Formats: sequence, structure tokens, C-alpha cells
Amino acid sequence: MSTVKVVLARHGRTGKAAVDAARMLTDEGKEQCVSASKLLKGDFQVVSSTAVRAIETAWLLLGQNAPREIITLKELFEHPLAEGREKCNKLFGELGYAPLSRYIEREDGKILLEIGDCAKKAVRNTLGFFDKNTMIVSHAVIINAVGLRMFPRSPQVERVMLEHNFPEAGMVEIEIETHSQEVVGIRIIN
Repeated sequence: MSTVKVVLARHGRTGKAAVDAARMLTDEGKEQCVSASKLLKGDFQVVSSTAVRAIETAWLLLGQNAPREIITLKELFEHPLAEGREKCNKLFGELGYAPLSRYIEREDGKILLEIGDCAKKAVRNTLGFFDKNTMIVSHAVIINAVGLRMFPRSPQVERVMLEHNFPEAGMVEIEIETHSQEVVGIRIIN
């Protein structure tokens, strides 16, 4: 049985900026990523949110093993529609870094599942099947929705994605069988 790893990662600690997408990692955020990078093994293709902090995180997590390019997808950053972005911003203001389960138990919280669906479609359209180790870098709660939608038939993934709060520069590794794309293991890296 041939397997590959899909690592879901949240960006490191950030500073402030006039535009959210332009927020950069702080020195502490960079240290978090370098420290977390020591827990990764192997080469990865990378798909990241378009936000500066997510791209910085991807480069630092992979260090010398970083690919020549990082594919960026806006769908890993925000809802594709202005109305959806407004709803998400309101929810984040109310619930902050609560587990995904707290969001989706609310009717208006299901908007996060829409982000997960859009991101899944964008990642699949870009990469096709997971046939090599892949890292997906996104943001708090959004990365959970992405994982939940990316692997819908896995109770293991569902449990972790609904209840796990990714720490800054936190990662979850999902091992999948290459041919069937079925989940065969999951571990919280940090």
C-alpha cells in the first residue's frame, strides 16, 4: 500500500497591518514556524492562502525542503463572495478561535463550511488527487473547515477538525492511501 501525507497547517503569530492579507509574521511567529519545521520529514508540494503570513509560514515550515514555488489560492483565505466575507468577519468577531464545532452549530456558522467546500474544489482543481506529500497552509478555523470538507468520509478527521484548535504554526498530518485517497491515519503534530 502506497501512502502520502497531507499536512494541514495554520500560520504563525502575526503583527498588525492596515490590510488583513498583508499581516506578516512577528519574530515570535517566525520562531514558531522554525521550531515546528523540525517535526516535519520529507518533501512537500505546497498550497497556501494568499495572505502574506501564510506564505511566510509555508517557506519557514519547509526550510531547505521548500519547493521552488508555492501555489497560492484565495479560497484558503476568505469566502469568495463579499456577503460571505462580511458574515465570516462578524462570526470571527463573536467566536474568535473557538473550535469549528461551535461555529457550525449556529445557522450563520455554516458559512465556514462553504469556505471549506470552495477551498476543497480549488485545491482539487489545482492538484488533482494527492499523489505526493502535500502541505496546505491557511488560517484558524478555516483550516479546520478545509480538512473537514477535504476528507468527508473519515470519522477520525471529522473529530479532529471539529474540536482541535490549531495553535499558531500548528499542524495536523493526515496519511492517505494513494490509490483510494482514503484516510489511513491522522496525528496532531503540535
